[in-house]
Amino acid sequence: MEHTLNPNRIGLAAAGTAGLLYIACVLFIVLAGKEVYVPFFNSLFHGIDIAPIARASISFGQTIMGLIITLIGMWLIGMIFAWLYNWQQK
Repeated sequence: MEHTLNPNRIGLAAAGTAGLLYIACVLFIVLAGKEVYVPFFNSLFHGIDIAPIARASISFGQTIMGLIITLIGMWLIGMIFAWLYNWQQK
């Protein structure tokens, strides 16, 4: 039995998931402060020190632009994933 994926639905699911993670990340940075989020993200990035590039604040416009770029990028990645999955099913 062959299963196919709907590329648009997979793209939207990927974009929605990435968007929620992006918003959670922004809220964490805003609420936790630099002294908390720098060590946290250093741990996630396997010891890479982000302190030199970490900023204390980011504008609302930059946040929205980052969210839009994340949504579009992940939608495309989800679509490509579904297309490749369906293609290899043939």
